[in-house]
Amino acid sequence: MNVLTRTKEENVYWKYFDDVCKILKKHDIVLSLGSTYRPSSVCDAGDHDFLYWEETKLMGQLVEICIQQEIPVMVEGIGHAPIHEIPGIIKKSKEICKNISYRVLSVATDIALGLDHASSAIVISVAAASGADLASCVTRSEHLGQPFEADIVEGVLAARVAAHCGDLSKLRNFDKDRDMSSARADRGCHGILDVAINKGHC
Repeated sequence: MNVLTRTKEENVYWKYFDDVCKILKKHDIVLSLGSTYRPSSVCDAGDHDFLYWEETKLMGQLVEICIQQEIPVMVEGIGHAPIHEIPGIIKKSKEICKNISYRVLSVATDIALGLDHASSAIVISVAAASGADLASCVTRSEHLGQPFEADIVEGVLAARVAAHCGDLSKLRNFDKDRDMSSARADRGCHGILDVAINKGHC
């Protein structure tokens, strides 16, 4: 007999969240709350996505409990979303969730089959510039199958480049880019590897 049949409740963690919090605190664990109803199509993202926002409100309640009990917590949100919707989704989600760390795992279009690492990098740049704090990489194998090691390396590098681009907009710290530009002026177009994101893979 499964839990749903026995208890008539779909999520026992909701009912016993206080007990879960005790375990988390005892073992100094950071809780990541992932949204079940993240849109799986860019056509569904935005203010009209009722289920996402209802779930985000529930996560906001859990976040408040975590804050009261001094448990580190982050929220994962968005999903498939066109880039014009991303700033609003992040702003509203962070407001509901007490401005705690917000992580994205997203793509910007549904038709980038085999190129989802590029689609995700676009989202990461916009999301980072719009207030997202963390990002998960997506590989080109997303929606195709399990990734190979090379896919993961490629996905991580694409995500790092994208996050840096977003941070340039948000933080306005151009030190590394200035160093590369100066090196290119002195040494030519290759510049220097020390400040390159992919310096270990050149």
